[in-house]
Amino acid sequence: MRVGVIVGLLALGLFLAFQGCFGSSSTSWNQRLMLVIETPQGEVRGSAVTGRTVVNSTGAMLPPDARGPRGDVTGEAVVIEVMPG
Repeated sequence: MRVGVIVGLLALGLFLAFQGCFGSSSTSWNQRLMLVIETPQGEVRGSAVTGRTVVNSTGAMLPPDARGPRGDVTGEAVVIEVMPG
């Protein structure tokens, strides 16, 4: 029983130590981009939803070039037909 507790605490300590060395956090959200263009025929509108993900790597064991935030964008571009035809 005592050996199991010691092994469990050792495993937990190693997990927390490595988590601190290679740690990172991520944030993601969706956003809508809406464009309004004024033409002689009136306003033309278009919009699209894109997804953003930002990962911030701060681990002490990471090389300096691998630390810091990096991002990713998914989705489609906004397309607006300004002139019919």
